[in-house]
Amino acid sequence: MPAVAGADISEPVTNALIQSATQALGNKPAFLGRYFKNPQNPESVQYQFGTENAVLRAAAIPILCLARQTARVGGTLEDGIADAVWNMAAIVEAFGLKYLNGLGCDPIVFLDTEPQTTLNSDYYLGWARALRNQGEYVPEPQPAFTVRFTPAIYINQGDDDAWKALTTAMGQGASCYGAWVAHYIKNSAPPAWDPQMVQPNPPLQAPCPIIAWQYIGDYQSGNLDFSILEATSANATLRLLIPAPPSSGLTS
Repeated sequence: MPAVAGADISEPVTNALIQSATQALGNKPAFLGRYFKNPQNPESVQYQFGTENAVLRAAAIPILCLARQTARVGGTLEDGIADAVWNMAAIVEAFGLKYLNGLGCDPIVFLDTEPQTTLNSDYYLGWARALRNQGEYVPEPQPAFTVRFTPAIYINQGDDDAWKALTTAMGQGASCYGAWVAHYIKNSAPPAWDPQMVQPNPPLQAPCPIIAWQYIGDYQSGNLDFSILEATSANATLRLLIPAPPSSGLTS
């Protein structure tokens, strides 16, 4: 069975970028990861729904959401809650509450962690709880509904401190659907899934399922990164991604 492979990028998605990813992967990306920090953020590293929704809709490629505030993940529980609220607001701005509610799932959001800033277990606990327990509430029109999200994490394979923090947070009740693990190899073609490449360093153990492997970063010195999904959970993970809507920026 061929690997389910996709890409993520820190600049707005264009047809040319999709073509580059398709060439490298051998098939059209099964997903494209983009960053969401806060609404009305003009930085190109953040998802620019005004242009990107249409490109991804035409290509029939769903969006994988990354919450991007890597310098803040060492903060407090209250910091995690506050950042989650901004992350959710950015996603709602991009796709619209009614559209998200109509998907029939709680879209997955990966918290972006990097070794440069050590993840605090309290921060992850607050962030994950806010995605599950707070969400975005819409009192009208009837019936009322709340759009909630599914917390997950992007983590480096060798980041022992982040794995420990995640384990502690989950021991305190934090939810984590799965880990997307970065551990790079040289080839750009999707590799066979290798559990040894994504498990934390012994004696540490992953406290959640490992559902994706980012196996190459900054492809050809550019901004494209490539990942594959773990085969047995790939379809379930894909169902938690967001197909680009037919229209953009609707928040009601």
